Amino acid sequence: MKNKLNESPEIYSNVLSSLSKKEDLFRALNSFLVATGKLDTTDANIYVLALNKGVINSSDVSDEFPSIRPNTAIARLKTLAKKGFLDIVSKETSSRRPYAIIFKAVHPRIALKEILEMTLELPGLLSRYDEHWEILAENPKQDTETWLSKSERVATRIGASILSGAKQEVKIYSHDCSWFKYFDIQQSLKNARSNGATVSVVAHNPEKSVAKSLVDLKVSLYKCERFFGPPFCVVDKNWLFLPVQSGTLSKQFSTFRTNDKYLINNFLSLFETALGCSTPWGKKDV
Repeated sequence: MKNKLNESPEIYSNVLSSLSKKEDLFRALNSFLVATGKLDTTDANIYVLALNKGVINSSDVSDEFPSIRPNTAIARLKTLAKKGFLDIVSKETSSRRPYAIIFKAVHPRIALKEILEMTLELPGLLSRYDEHWEILAENPKQDTETWLSKSERVATRIGASILSGAKQEVKIYSHDCSWFKYFDIQQSLKNARSNGATVSVVAHNPEKSVAKSLVDLKVSLYKCERFFGPPFCVVDKNWLFLPVQSGTLSKQFSTFRTNDKYLINNFLSLFETALGCSTPWGKKDV
């Protein structure tokens, strides 16, 4: 085989590509099992090993993962069988030793049937919760809240969700409108406009393509000439958002958000100051 592969680089490349795709598949499935809480890391590793081999016993597990002793391996395999990830297909009649039990992998589509069905129902459940979220935003009963979302992805999604529920006005002061690169933010501004909310953006130097997209969304865009301060966003006079630069190895942003009325009113005053130093974005600038 080695000689044939050497003689045909194309075949060799295809084999490597196939192996790489297979490894990526099992790695992704392993991560999914752990992330959803269906299995812990050790059980996920054993199940993926079973999927790779088709059938396994405790010796296979111990050989692949030397830190797992045979007695522990058989206990893990039996637990996976009880959870529906493995089937016990045969036992050696010549020995009563537990490592003689053979286990067969259950297809993930069957083993994960319950979670797959729940995943299909999730969009509908989230849509129903959107209504509840809007009611909370319109009728805040909680005391003053202050949050710092350290994950840029989570911060963007939370911000977009609140923006989408805007009913009155959204006021944004920005330097370059780089936040518009996020699809969730773009969609949330469309939703806010559909709700009848006005959206006003004061910015210094947004890219022309971004400025055009904002104008196309019927956003009131202004070019700031003199005022310079920290970027912020106020939604319906209920929420204030402030980006906070974070990350030691790469440039990332966290988000500070609060419903504190004193801070919100102060930043609304800053917005009016910035607006007074601005001019409407003209056609020649777009």
